[in-house]
Amino acid sequence: MSRLTWFQKIYWQHFSKPVEERALMLHLLQHPVASVLEIGIGSGERLRRVLPVLKAPAGVLQIRYVGVDLFEAAEEHGVRSTDYLPLKSVHRLVSEHGMKASLIPGTPETALPRIAQTLSPSDLVIIDSGWRTPELAECFAQWLPRVTTPGGVLFARTGRSEELRQVKVERSGVSSTSKAA
Repeated sequence: MSRLTWFQKIYWQHFSKPVEERALMLHLLQHPVASVLEIGIGSGERLRRVLPVLKAPAGVLQIRYVGVDLFEAAEEHGVRSTDYLPLKSVHRLVSEHGMKASLIPGTPETALPRIAQTLSPSDLVIIDSGWRTPELAECFAQWLPRVTTPGGVLFARTGRSEELRQVKVERSGVSSTSKAA
């Protein structure tokens, strides 16, 4: 991972597109992370934008990336093949940026309980779409405190065109209040 130039930092802070993800980019520029959990990779466009901006904290040699998505099974769930990135492609993309990838196929409801007990908590959790549906809200309330470090940050969006918002993760679950970073 190479360091960003001052010009690149200015770009990510003020001109990065899509605007809906700018709060996430600002957070990444200001806070190093040792581990990332992304729920809902989709086409991988956000992942391609986030990877170059990630920086590890002092003493951490390699950022750990955990991705949960349907991957190739997306077509079975009614998602067009252009709306998802195959598992091998995600693994290659993350590895090219010098990170260790753990990819878990499945829906959040099935994958979170599987990984909550086996993987170390993450500093940054990104959840794409649907986290406020009743089924997912219950799943996240139960498992997010286990997969997030005590100082960890959660960015989530409820719909495709909404902006990623920082959501407070309490040890008892996800707070209903959110703030734009």
